[in-house]
Amino acid sequence: MVAQSIQRMVRAHASMLQAGAGWTANAQNHSDGTKMVVAANSIDEFQEILGLGFYGTMTVGAHHQQHHLMIAKGRSPH
Repeated sequence: MVAQSIQRMVRAHASMLQAGAGWTANAQNHSDGTKMVVAANSIDEFQEILGLGFYGTMTVGAHHQQHHLMIAKGRSPH
């Protein structure tokens, strides 16, 4: 159940990063979690992504906590 929550959260954020930040983001599910790959368009963007790290990229786009909770529970956030 935890792995599925992580998969839903990361998948949703990958598409938000593409739409909001203009970065190429891809979520790849695995049986025990997921992997997100974010690609930059410039060295400055690369440095920003590197500086943010995974948890920092989760804050891009000004999402609120209720939205995250709904995704984690498998409910539609919209």
